[in-house]
Amino acid sequence: MNGMANRAGPTFHEQAFSVYMSLSAELGWLILRLLPYLQKDENAFGEGWRVKYAVLDDSFRFMVRGLTEIGKKFGEAFITLVDEKFSFRQPFHYFEADGSA
Repeated sequence: MNGMANRAGPTFHEQAFSVYMSLSAELGWLILRLLPYLQKDENAFGEGWRVKYAVLDDSFRFMVRGLTEIGKKFGEAFITLVDEKFSFRQPFHYFEADGSA
């Protein structure tokens, strides 16, 4: 046969799962921080959305901080990156870079 018949399917690898979850949290947090840019007007998503956004933002911070607590230096560096480069003036919504419209 072609060698595929003996394979039982994917197997669980703890290290691969750990890396996947870590990267998912980090990328998810960056995407969340950019979502308000989809609003054409200030508060277009509504007040309820702002509350959910804040909960998600805190949750991602908690997840990434957990990396630091298990000895990964990258966790604190990533939090610093988000705080310094992905913190935007409030209210944050779409705007033209040249200030028009």
